[in-house]
Amino acid sequence: MDAVAAAVGGRILRELAVVLNRLADAADRVGAAHETFDRYGVHLDTERSAADGDGWRGAGAAGSHRPTERTTT
Repeated sequence: MDAVAAAVGGRILRELAVVLNRLADAADRVGAAHETFDRYGVHLDTERSAADGDGWRGAGAAGSHRPTERTTT
């Protein structure tokens, strides 16, 4: 790689880093990252609860497939 290509590649990576940092800052300002993580945690807890109860797999079910529809409380 010649010096010009390396300089252009380095400049592009720096510009990309700046844009990604701005995007992350904007997401933090509105709390999107935390809200998304919290929603993930709630869904994960729901999945674990359903796996322990009859909502995941009924007593007479064969195999380990998930039902097509289930309800959560």
